[in-house]
Amino acid sequence: MARTRRWGRRGTRRSGAGGPGGISSARQCRSIAQSEGATGQPFARYWLHGEFLNVRGTKMSKRFGNFLTARDLRDQGVDAAAVRLLFWQTHYRKPLDFSDEALAAAAAGVKRLGEFRARLVVDQGSGKGEGELAGLAATFEAELRAALDDDLNAPQACAGLFDFVHAGHAALDARASGAASALAALDRAMGVLDILPTAKVLDPTFLRWVEERIAAREKARKSKDFKAADRIRAELRARGVEIEDTPAGTKWRVV
Repeated sequence: MARTRRWGRRGTRRSGAGGPGGISSARQCRSIAQSEGATGQPFARYWLHGEFLNVRGTKMSKRFGNFLTARDLRDQGVDAAAVRLLFWQTHYRKPLDFSDEALAAAAAGVKRLGEFRARLVVDQGSGKGEGELAGLAATFEAELRAALDDDLNAPQACAGLFDFVHAGHAALDARASGAASALAALDRAMGVLDILPTAKVLDPTFLRWVEERIAAREKARKSKDFKAADRIRAELRARGVEIEDTPAGTKWRVV
């Protein structure tokens, strides 16, 4: 199965085309001939021959009963960003082994990225000047570009991304300035990699309940009823809501 496949709109030139390494060159020549004959335009500027996708050590195939679709994963509640990160972490020239453990690790990575971005958003207005975070961001972007220019070395790009996240958290802990520059760099990278957590559409009734519970917790804290405040936090956590008390007020998100 091809796992590197990027197509342009029907009838337009493609920047790149891809397929599995096992396909014969004759078949690809037929694809070129058919497309260019139909559109009168060059088929693609470059080809990517990706290796096969394995599921738990075996090539994915209906014959082996290990066939998965994007719809299957969506129905299981898997964030598409986690699947993209899992794919990015293996070079397209190497087989990718899909497993529950690998997918869970990718999901955890996506969560870390979301947490880092949320922290940058909160801190972007603090501090003055382009401090340590701006320097980290500049280094990260240069390394990201170099990795992707090196035969689309996405695994190296992802490693650099998480190094940036780790160093960025340390800089934020030290109250370094430059969060706005770091946020801009992260967003530019996500415009390419697209591996931030997918925004969840919240039910209005659930949203009102969360806001009411947070208001009740804030009231309990002001009256120093900390047992009630802790109980409300536990209620929120039980329904997948994580809260954080900041100088700007209580922040919350669905996890």
